[in-house]
Formats: sequence, structure tokens, C-alpha cells
Amino acid sequence: MYFVRARTLFLIALFLFPTLNFAGIPPITLTLQNGATTTLANGEMGAANYLVSLNPRVPGSLNLTLAGGIPAGVGQITSQPSACSTASPVCTSLFRLSPGGSCCLMLQLNGSNMTKGINSIAPIVGTTPLPSTYSTQAAPLAVSVTAAPAASTLSVSVSNLALSVNNLSLNAQLTGSPRVIIISNVGSQTVTGLSVNFPTWPAGTTATDNCGNTLAPGNSCTITITPGANPTTNCNTGLVPSPGVVTVSATNAASVQTNVVVLSYGCIYQGGFIYSVDDTTPNTDSILGKIAAVTDTVPGTTAPAAGLPDWGGDGTDVSPGGSTYENNPVGANNGSVNTATIISVLGCSLPNAACSCNALSVNAAGTSSCSSPSLCYTGWYLPAICELGPFGIACTAGSTNIQEQLFVANPPIPGLGLVDTGYYFSSTEYSGTPTHYAWYEVFFTPGGGGQAFDGPKDFSLGARCSRALTP
Repeated sequence: MYFVRARTLFLIALFLFPTLNFAGIPPITLTLQNGATTTLANGEMGAANYLVSLNPRVPGSLNLTLAGGIPAGVGQITSQPSACSTASPVCTSLFRLSPGGSCCLMLQLNGSNMTKGINSIAPIVGTTPLPSTYSTQAAPLAVSVTAAPAASTLSVSVSNLALSVNNLSLNAQLTGSPRVIIISNVGSQTVTGLSVNFPTWPAGTTATDNCGNTLAPGNSCTITITPGANPTTNCNTGLVPSPGVVTVSATNAASVQTNVVVLSYGCIYQGGFIYSVDDTTPNTDSILGKIAAVTDTVPGTTAPAAGLPDWGGDGTDVSPGGSTYENNPVGANNGSVNTATIISVLGCSLPNAACSCNALSVNAAGTSSCSSPSLCYTGWYLPAICELGPFGIACTAGSTNIQEQLFVANPPIPGLGLVDTGYYFSSTEYSGTPTHYAWYEVFFTPGGGGQAFDGPKDFSLGARCSRALTP
């Protein structure tokens, strides 16, 4: 009689006080088990399992059920072996727990029937009959559902690949390192009828592959391109090179492509003329290096005089510690860092050469200004003195520059002008009088070389901007 009365009082308490707990623990708890699915594709199956426990201080057993909190595509499994970490039975659709008892609530996630995107799973377990007198809801579990890949799907590691010519007689930078394209089967079925189609390469360039006729799910094959001494067609003509297109096709998968260019000095790439090449990047990526803008941002003058835009900040040393001086490795070689320093100190309220470069945004040909959503190339800077021309031991060993690679080696084509004759500012300050003087380069008659001088910051000289290539 006492037990019946106590249980009756407990049920009354649950009805009147649904937030009742015992020793700080609610009557029912749901604990998410390890291994819950958080990401699945359309068509895939996943699981989320919870240990449902009844507080041992509860004076009697409770009839319980899954009362809600699960989205479309998620259902309860009641017939499989328990997937919880403890030796608890599986929770059925209607189950009864004694004080201290537990069972495993197993949920199956069907990606085909779930909403694409983020799904919130937070099961509610409550007393029966419904609506529950008392219920507990688990903390939300976010499950991301993505579109399923096609049964057979090819992926390509890179859509655009740039290589250096192999021309050590021109410069030691031009090592012509072979580079690879990786083709992968990211679908669930074997790709059949696989074929690799190569373009007509520049003379000397070759390509091989190990792809075969089929490609199993999860497997990859490799295409290797080995450049020769000749660049892609249109280099050095003032036009963007026409890439060779490598196409990989199959009978049961959509084809994939990679645009390939073989580049040398004077080729237009990413909006400018290449004058420096870094062929030491990973062979799965493109070369890096530096380019000069296709045209002057500020025309190079042949009669220097005071005016705007000038170097800026006459009377101001932008780096009292000497970081922009010619006797500092950064100041002599890194125009990008110098430009950032100049702008941070002087700002751009008055027109100056560094700000003119910083504002530049061009299309792939470098011939016109550009703005989003078009593909634009930004990140331009005023070159350091060693990027404009040779400057002795101050320059990084093996480095190349605009004067030697674009002005002497590739004299301007009439009407094009890889580099024009005239006076051009560098972003390097003159250490002797940094408050008033900076270094500049004079380009003499086309093909005739150049020379570095220090001169007044308040003169209006030319600006031929530079930019680092991006992967």
C-alpha cells in the first residue's frame, strides 16, 4: 500500500511539476553515443544513438516513447542489436524503464529523405500516453546533408596549370620542372572508357599519363607534363597565351579539363609580363614569380621635375629603422613590403606612386581596369630597386628584374612597349637622405639597358607596378 501511494504521489508530482529532478538529475536523461553521423550525402545512411536512462531515485517505473524532435528522413530502429556503449537493450517504440534502468534509442538517418543542408536532430523522450506528462529533449545534433556525387564522377586536381620553359641558357630560373595533373574517381562506381586527350604542345613539350581505361572508386591516376624550351603560342606578342587544354573523358562520367600554359619572360600571365619565375613550387601546383604591369600606371617621364603624383612624403622617412633602405635586404628587394610601409605612413590622400600601384586592378590581359564580379588581378605594388633593375650585391642572388628580362632581353614591340623609356620610381628609400630621396631607375633607348639613381621624392616620375603571381 505504501509503494502504491508513493508512486501515485510521484506521478502527481510529475504532472504538477514537470521539471522535477532528483539529486540535480532529471528523471529521464538522453546521452548521445560516440560515432554519431554529422555529415552525409544524399543517398547515404547514417546513425545517431542515445542512451536513455531513468533516474534511480524515481520511486517507480515509467512507460516511455519517442515523442518527437526528429526531422523528416530520421526514424527509430527497434529490431537491431544495441549500438550503445553499455549493455542496454534497444528502446522499442513503447518501452518501460525501472528506476536506474536504461535502453538504447537508435535513430537511422536517410540522406535521401532529409533536407539538404543542416538538419537539427534533438529527440524527445516522454511518458505515455501522449501528450507526455513529462518529457526530456536531447541537445541538438547538427547533421549536414550534401548532394550526392554521381555514381561515376571524375575530379581534376587543378583547372589551370602554368609551367616554366626549360631554358637554362636564358636564365637559371627557367628549369622547366615537370608538373602533374591528378585525376580521381570520387563516385561510387568504376569509371570506364577513360581516355586522356592532349593538345598540340609548344615544340619540345611532352606529356604522359598512367590512367589506363578504367578507374576504380577512390582511385587516382596522374598526367605528367614536361616542358621544353618554347613557350605557349602568343607569348611575347602582347596577347594572353592560348592555353593547351587537357581533356579527360569517360563513357559513364562527365569529362574534366585543365588549361595548361608554358611560360617564359615577357609572357602575359595574370594581367602582366613575367619577369621573375619560381619553378620550385610543388609539382601539383603552378609556378610562381613576379609580373610587371602591361602599361605604366604613371607614365615614365624623360624630363624629371617636381609635381604630382610623386614618391610622396617629402621630408618624411617612412622607415626610421631603415627597413625600406637600399642597404636592407627587404628594402632593396621586396617592393610589396615597402609599398605597404609607405601607405601605412603616408596614406593616399595625396597622389603618390605607391598608392597608384596599390589601387590597380586589371583583367587577365592587363589591358583594362577591372571590378567584381569579373576575374580581376589586384595586389599590385611599387617595385623595389632590385625588382626594377640590377643593383649589385644588394639584390638577392639569382634574382631577375624588369630591366634585364623585359627591356633588354625583349625590346619593346612598336606600339606595345613591354617597358617604356623613361624615369621610374622604386619603393626603396635612399639611406643617405631618406627624408628627401628615393631610388629610381632610368630605362634608356629600348634594348639599351638602364641605371639606378637616387633623386628627390617630390619629383613626378613614372610607375610601372609589379605583382606576385598567385597559385
